[in-house]
Amino acid sequence: MRLFVIFFGLSILIFACKKEKIDSPSIMPTNNLAVTSGVGLINAFWTRNSDGTIPKLDERIKLRVNFLGPIEIQKRALVKKYVREWEHHAYVEFVFVTDEHPAEIRVSFIENYSWSVIGQKALNISLEKPTLNIEQALESSDTSFYEAVLHEFGHVLGLLHEHLHPLANINWNKEAIYADFLADGIKVIKDEIDKNYFIKCDRNTAFYNKYDVKSIMHYPIYASKIKTGNIVAQPTEISNCDKTLIGRIYPYPKAKNDKPKNEFFCLNN
Repeated sequence: MRLFVIFFGLSILIFACKKEKIDSPSIMPTNNLAVTSGVGLINAFWTRNSDGTIPKLDERIKLRVNFLGPIEIQKRALVKKYVREWEHHAYVEFVFVTDEHPAEIRVSFIENYSWSVIGQKALNISLEKPTLNIEQALESSDTSFYEAVLHEFGHVLGLLHEHLHPLANINWNKEAIYADFLADGIKVIKDEIDKNYFIKCDRNTAFYNKYDVKSIMHYPIYASKIKTGNIVAQPTEISNCDKTLIGRIYPYPKAKNDKPKNEFFCLNN
């Protein structure tokens, strides 16, 4: 499975780890009980409903989603099911609308790798184009389909690739990774690979704390793709630190009955 963030000529707009400067603080507060891991792009977080309206007091932020391209009933149903896992920890709601209705998040299954625009940067993409793609070859019964949905909708919520975390220190074998893309027949330019694998996010634009190798937003690290260091297995679920991070980006109201039951501790991740 190939997870990839979309660039196609819009790299500065969509995944601007090194380009955009903002005044917001980049280091998240910690306490003695839990250390939050992960990394997100601050100015990509949704602060209102995706249609531009302001949520009413204590309402979830609503993000409208539809599908583009061929109707694949099973895949569509599973996307709707799997994204609810993010809703358990983030005070957002993915509102799926019919294909003929406008939506700011538009899902396709037509390309040979998975990618997503980051957060509210999707608002800059024309309505006839997808903002997220799940790899065409993935079968709905494949666990990789589940992992891809969680990963790409993490991007929808503004999360970045965990291996680009400012505190990550991965000694990649760059030539092996370039060769891997060529062998797979995936037509991407070297600059795009660099931005997805090697260029760390700017501390001034990222919302982050501890680096988390178990994050669903982390690429697997195979021995053949690094010169030195530890391998990382393909993450298969939203990690405890992912849950805590997304809950702080999109916090539940303290008095709501449907708030998460637990604070997810991630000191040992």
